[in-house]
Amino acid sequence: MNMKLSVFATLLLSAGCGFCQDHPAKKESTKPSGTEKEEKYDKKVPLKVLPPAELDQILQHRLNGGLSDKFKQFANMFFVRSGLDTGWNVGLSGADDEIARTELQPVFPQFYKPTLRELLDTIALQTFSTWSYRKEDQFLGSKANEKEDRSDIIIVHFQKTQRAKPYEVTLATDWKSEDRGHWTACIPPSAPMGMDIYETGTYSAKDKAREPELFERVRKAVALDWAQRVKPGSQADDLKRAKVGPFDALFFESMIDARTGSKVHWRHWVFMAGNECYFIVSTIFPDDEKTFYPDVEGMLKTFRIRKP
Repeated sequence: MNMKLSVFATLLLSAGCGFCQDHPAKKESTKPSGTEKEEKYDKKVPLKVLPPAELDQILQHRLNGGLSDKFKQFANMFFVRSGLDTGWNVGLSGADDEIARTELQPVFPQFYKPTLRELLDTIALQTFSTWSYRKEDQFLGSKANEKEDRSDIIIVHFQKTQRAKPYEVTLATDWKSEDRGHWTACIPPSAPMGMDIYETGTYSAKDKAREPELFERVRKAVALDWAQRVKPGSQADDLKRAKVGPFDALFFESMIDARTGSKVHWRHWVFMAGNECYFIVSTIFPDDEKTFYPDVEGMLKTFRIRKP
């Protein structure tokens, strides 16, 4: 896992498909009409339309959970990789250029293989969209002779949407929050950074009885991975138990060097809320500690999951 942080937090650290977007059914663009050359296809090659039960089986396949590159480039690679992992080539169709340009960030620990559904949910979260499998999308545009019976391909469409966060936090006085897709920036009134809340994937086990063990392993892996990134050589014993709202968290803190040469106090908390993993990070300059850290502590106490 190599999840990227907010711009400000990243600057602190001293160490530093064409197929999808060009799917003919989704050649929508945020650019004015006439600025792009329209693709011409000789024919449409129909794909098998799956009944819900068969689609659900495919969505339960587990596969490599790595995310990287912009959506468009990732989709090119994923069309091939998904076929190797699941036996089905999954085409990702973005509804507009903004989705195509969104850079996808990995969130799953390396040991975990998410289901296809979990991976699609994560992509949708990061691109401010929702995904769907629709009958009208199940075809390929072709400029040449193509195999007519393509029963090994499915097209998944991503459409922009307004998404409510599954959690709530009561902001400290004069703080503001900004929705950044799979994370929320909580910004104090007189500094560029204070606290960021990341959603780092949903998890499941084939055997439900093993899920508590899995969730504990995920929590520890995410917490230790980040501890080792900001302070090489960190060990599991450096993770301390803490609370975020009603949830049991693993906590890590260290003074680290900013690229500017100054020091910054790094703190992070990792916890599971149901089957979803959360990573909260706070980066505060020493001169701002007395002003902002009490606010961070107060906001952590208010973290809660929204009622359905």
